[in-house]
Amino acid sequence: MLVEMVWRMMRWQPDYHGLKNWMGVLGDPGRSPAARKKAIVAIARQLAVDLWRLFTGQTTADKLGLIYLPDPA
Repeated sequence: MLVEMVWRMMRWQPDYHGLKNWMGVLGDPGRSPAARKKAIVAIARQLAVDLWRLFTGQTTADKLGLIYLPDPA
């Protein structure tokens, strides 16, 4: 599920710091599909850590470069 989230984040959350770190691999058309997939898995791992940090109150969405829209309750 995290891997699928990262593929979507490439479009909807482009300022996420994990994506920015790997954009050299993801944005290079000369890279192999295997290299892109490895980068996506690495970003997914970082996302898991960042989500844990976010939900335990150790960081904020702004610091991670995420656009956070709270529930309109």
